[in-house]
Amino acid sequence: MNCTNIRRTLDTISASIYANLKIYFRYKASLIVWLFSTPLWILFFTTMFTLFLPESHMRTMLHQLLLSFIFLNILSECMWATSSYLRGIKERNIMEYVMMTSGGLYISAYGSFARILTDNLIFSTYIVVVFKLMFDIDLTILNPIIFFVGLLLSYLISYGFGLIVASLTYRYRTIGPIINIVQFPILILSGILLPVYSLPEEIQSISVFIPVTYPFDLSRYGAVKGSTILPLPLEFLVSILSTLLMNILGYLVLKYVEHRESIHPSSVM
Repeated sequence: MNCTNIRRTLDTISASIYANLKIYFRYKASLIVWLFSTPLWILFFTTMFTLFLPESHMRTMLHQLLLSFIFLNILSECMWATSSYLRGIKERNIMEYVMMTSGGLYISAYGSFARILTDNLIFSTYIVVVFKLMFDIDLTILNPIIFFVGLLLSYLISYGFGLIVASLTYRYRTIGPIINIVQFPILILSGILLPVYSLPEEIQSISVFIPVTYPFDLSRYGAVKGSTILPLPLEFLVSILSTLLMNILGYLVLKYVEHRESIHPSSVM
């Protein structure tokens, strides 16, 4: 790749980032509603999970729920942001022009990753502040290196998974039902809502086959220790390989979308 191609690729990425962030901050009303509704959701779920919990387990459960809120938003936003971006390209009838840019759909989709990081930075900071004010929980991360490496892998694997979901939903005007059908089983089975070791054994036997499980489990372990699904060195390796696999699949499915659209362009249904 020569300097000209590199510059064109960077131009494509920067333009996509600008467009995604401009759209994200355009809807200020939804951000305001979210700021007011989030504490109510936190109060609802924490009450539901801790109502009959012994006092000795309360702090541990609150810490786990804080992580669950952050992890949930990572996976959910990756699915929604990538799907909305790809569908928006299709709705505006600019798919052909985007495919002609340097890197095509895959490179231009990096803009949605900027939106994901921005949303999660705002959301996670707000969630941490709300939990601290409401429950005065200890925010100490027991192993910051493992936590942040696991968190980075969680972002990347969720982004790859989001690209796969986006390739399935971009032709539909209403993407919500499809995303929810995919999202909720993954949230439960992969240990994002609750640690894998706390799930019934029948569910754990399914969780080990879901690639998304391992990076989130690794990040949770780094934050609060507990136990990991696999021995720690092996879990690191499996998390990295799972992340690579998911992003390779995401790249391949977008290339397939480009190939299909170039031969038989579809319309939004």
